[in-house]
Amino acid sequence: MTGLSNVEPSQASEDNEVPALHPLTPEYVPGKHGVYFNAIKVALGWTGDKKVRNVALTGSYGVGKSSILRQVAEDKSLKAIQVSLSTLGFEPAADASKRSGTDGKADGAENPLRDTKTNQIQKEIVKQLLYTQMPDKMPGSRYRRTAAFNWPREILIALASGIPLAIVIFLFGWTAKLATLFTVPADWAIAANGGMAVVAAGLVLGVRFVTHNKLRIDSVSTGAATITLSAKTDTYFDEYLDEIVYFFQVVDADIVIFEDIDRFEDPHIFETLRELNTILNAAKQLDGRTIRFIYAIKDSIFEELGIRAAREAEGQEPDAKKPTTDAAILEVARANRTKFFDLVIPVVPFVTHQSARELMSKELKDIKKHKVGDDLIDLVAQHVADMRLIRNIRNEFAIFKEHVIRKSSLDLSDNHLFAMVLYKSTHLSDFE
Repeated sequence: MTGLSNVEPSQASEDNEVPALHPLTPEYVPGKHGVYFNAIKVALGWTGDKKVRNVALTGSYGVGKSSILRQVAEDKSLKAIQVSLSTLGFEPAADASKRSGTDGKADGAENPLRDTKTNQIQKEIVKQLLYTQMPDKMPGSRYRRTAAFNWPREILIALASGIPLAIVIFLFGWTAKLATLFTVPADWAIAANGGMAVVAAGLVLGVRFVTHNKLRIDSVSTGAATITLSAKTDTYFDEYLDEIVYFFQVVDADIVIFEDIDRFEDPHIFETLRELNTILNAAKQLDGRTIRFIYAIKDSIFEELGIRAAREAEGQEPDAKKPTTDAAILEVARANRTKFFDLVIPVVPFVTHQSARELMSKELKDIKKHKVGDDLIDLVAQHVADMRLIRNIRNEFAIFKEHVIRKSSLDLSDNHLFAMVLYKSTHLSDFE
């Protein structure tokens, strides 16, 4: 039997070498993204008539919008929070009702709007906003969430409750009776009062620990509250409007960044978000603060929004699925396509079919002793002009090279392997 014990240490380390992988997460590159970040920061500082409240960062997928907005969120001076929605978990209203067996009913009442796409997106936005903060920071919220027992905070609460309780016990003369019962000397009265305060605080702390996350203050029920839509309201924004306003009252954030909303192909959500922004900026509870929304969207959203506005102006159904061919409507659509945003900042792609070759070569450079030919890179790079896809191809090639070439006896060249990985990344189902 052979094992690592029969292998030289350097050889064992080499055989177990893990290729360094490049993360696919957004990465802010000042040289490429700085102009857009600075444009956003300057625009957010505008006041008076130039004040902007709804900013659109536009461009196709993979141009770097997420990288730019991540820098906005990380800049402490801007006080921003992010809302990013995944495309998973959304389904047509009819399918959702059929699956849940409710047929559009919520809380025992009929509400056909509950499972619309716009409402599902609104529900996720409300949830993400509320979950960005600790429950202790929003004591007035009616949306209760399960949280860990905060010992420092709970000890302070117990002491604050125990001292008044000890004073009440002293005023009623119970301290002296208890001191007599436990044969405490009379000159220890002050110590007895202090001990009573500690005992009372311990009692309060014990009760709060035992009942933590088990009782709600507003009703005697178990578990945390859930976000639901009653029959008397049409949207989740209407249902939880007071919660959203309260959220901005207690949270030091003036900017909300929305990502991935355009993936749902629902232009109506942008109308509801603009309406919400208007309400927040008019809310007296916020003392004149300016709440700004920043959206990462694709350019085609403008056309869809414009067509919706044009259809409404013509008295037609704005959500009609049939493409419009009416020249008048299309003309109004072009005129109204930017009415929903106060500022539009386009992002110019830095990965094109011409620059992809250089970027792919750079990504492959740190793979030890790779022999992928320049001719192959020239041929294929123009068809994968997406930075995340390029990095993913590079990562898969590094793993495959380690196991298929270096650790096996297969007679396979780097070029052949790289071509296979490229095909795997661009034709997933066919490869399977």
